[in-house]
Amino acid sequence: METKTVKAFGKEAVENPLHVLDIKRRELQHRDVEIIQIQQVNEAFERLEKGDVKYRFVIDMASLKSNN
Repeated sequence: METKTVKAFGKEAVENPLHVLDIKRRELQHRDVEIIQIQQVNEAFERLEKGDVKYRFVIDMASLKSNN
């Protein structure tokens, strides 16, 4: 198995650069979505029609259980 390394030098070096990269990856992963409940789907469609949408909608599937 190939090992990859990340190195940092100088004042800007951090103790664990892989940890920092992981945090940034998680931040970027969620910045373009708006999580909504299943009960908000109609409102989301209305907002789409009005053009009042900045992010993609993602339905929280756990909200399906509370809908019954």
